[in-house]
Amino acid sequence: MTFPGLRVALVGAALLCPGGVALAATATDLYGQAVEARRAGNLETAIQRLEEARRLVPRDADVLLLLGQVYGFQRRFDEALTTLREARRLAPAYADIGVAIARIHSFEGGFAEAEGELAEVLARHPDNIEALTLRARVAYYRRDLDAAEAGFEAVLARAPGALDALLGLGDVALARGDVETARARYEQAGLIAPDDHEVTRRLADLDTSAKPLWRLDLGSGYGGFARAGQESWRDTFAQIGYEIDPRTRVHGRVERDSHYGAVDLHLEVGLDRRVNEWLSAAASIGITPDADFLARWAVRGEAAARVRQGGDTLGATLLTLDGRWADYDGDGIATANPGIVQYLFDGRLWLTGRWLNTRDEAGDWRGGWYGRADVQATAALRLHLGASHAVEAEAGATYEADTLFAGATYELAPSLTLRLDVEREKREPDSVRNGVILGLGYRF
Repeated sequence: MTFPGLRVALVGAALLCPGGVALAATATDLYGQAVEARRAGNLETAIQRLEEARRLVPRDADVLLLLGQVYGFQRRFDEALTTLREARRLAPAYADIGVAIARIHSFEGGFAEAEGELAEVLARHPDNIEALTLRARVAYYRRDLDAAEAGFEAVLARAPGALDALLGLGDVALARGDVETARARYEQAGLIAPDDHEVTRRLADLDTSAKPLWRLDLGSGYGGFARAGQESWRDTFAQIGYEIDPRTRVHGRVERDSHYGAVDLHLEVGLDRRVNEWLSAAASIGITPDADFLARWAVRGEAAARVRQGGDTLGATLLTLDGRWADYDGDGIATANPGIVQYLFDGRLWLTGRWLNTRDEAGDWRGGWYGRADVQATAALRLHLGASHAVEAEAGATYEADTLFAGATYELAPSLTLRLDVEREKREPDSVRNGVILGLGYRF
């Protein structure tokens, strides 16, 4: 592949600058190193090389184009769009720049803007394979799988063996739950580009995911009070989950809680959905027939948005929001808790913080906080430690509690996980409860 803009800029630099031949060779080398780093999935290195090349040849559209693309892959969208628009000012007829801008809009979820950019490119270049492929990909992002499939097939009709179209058809098949067809498409792409990062990643994901679709979780907990005369708690639960497709899971849960000599049976169903590459959401509804201390019914929702991809040391940043409405014999207690999750050190450590807000039985809003640190100590062992000051609800009444908690999750086998949690909750004015929960997870 040749890069006309880069070549012209480098020749100009060689002619106009003392030592220009060395300058041109250096920028060419940096560009080539960036291409290789991007192909290998090392985006940080690619950006470093391209930023160096940009300093040497600041008005080269090819350097700006690739730099904008790699910024986009790192989810640095503002920088990506600024860089790509600068490239378009230098080379307004360069179709690849319009396609790259459309791709950034699609990463942001701006599908209408992406389609508008692609329409302009295709009006001038109706057979532009990259624009046609991205248009099909945007349909996939919109979850219009029929249009996406038709679009990718149309690309293959024009360009048999087009790598991105084959990957797209595999993605469409996987979204429909057809793992075997997805594998066949990815393997077909692997024959064309066996070392391509996206091909190897998808095949690796499939191999880890030729995965069991069901998960069973069982658990039992005990809570003992320091104050004499307070009866201990004994709670058990069973939850079954099923993966409808790679983005969607459903679950059903049964809890049997014994507090203060009374027993409540709680039933719940819920759904988790990864909406796109940066947004996920979940919702559940539960009922407790003949409730003594649990809510008669409750609904819960939560969402998480990845607002920053991050790098190796300072990783991805997520903003979260969860809320719950619980009904106790006509009295409602609500919560609304915004939060943040920050990943560090290649995802081996992550920190979670939440601002807790509870609307109590009197209709007053009361605040609290929650903090937690998780560390992936080994491939099989994950540890966590945290504390909170929260307004808790029981039998339609609220109380404030300070809690310290810790736990460990250990993968006994690829399909079997053991979990241990301990906590110490201090209530107002002087009640203290110490609890332990033992859980087992099995994938099949």
